Amino acid sequence: MRVAMIRRAESMRIHPGEVAFAGGLVDAGESFADAAVREAYEEIDLDPARIEFLGRLDDAWSGFGHHIAPVVAWLSDPPILTPNPDEVAEVLTASLSELLRPEARSAEDLTVAGLEYTNVTLRWSGGSIDRLYADLLLEAIDWGLGERPSAGRARLESMLESHEILSAARGERLGR
Repeated sequence: MRVAMIRRAESMRIHPGEVAFAGGLVDAGESFADAAVREAYEEIDLDPARIEFLGRLDDAWSGFGHHIAPVVAWLSDPPILTPNPDEVAEVLTASLSELLRPEARSAEDLTVAGLEYTNVTLRWSGGSIDRLYADLLLEAIDWGLGERPSAGRARLESMLESHEILSAARGERLGR
């Protein structure tokens, strides 16, 4: 069993070279699942007919305040994935067995712009993934194994706290 990820093209305006999951903006009239399917097709040529939805993880927010609605899906057979060079430098896959090894996980405490957080990294023989995407991948793995409650509430509280601190530093107010 494998997990598919992408390395964003260096030409991308936002997060160039970052290891992430296929995805993007939701178009008018689309559900989160519809957007995920469309984006996976556009970015890595994943055939929509092959996708079996398993569910959604809790919502997440990036450090830039972008709302992320993670969709988890299954493919019964390994697909042939072709990166769209305008958006994706390469497709990376990691075996679930490698990601489940205890030595695959590491964490370091960081301070960025005066905010403290823990950066989780997952490593496998073909690469690594960190920050929010590692958190989401760990949540999907643990959700699938039935081992851990959702991290969504903690992510929301962290995002709100970070936004309040940064807004206060800039003299802004967060409307709730």
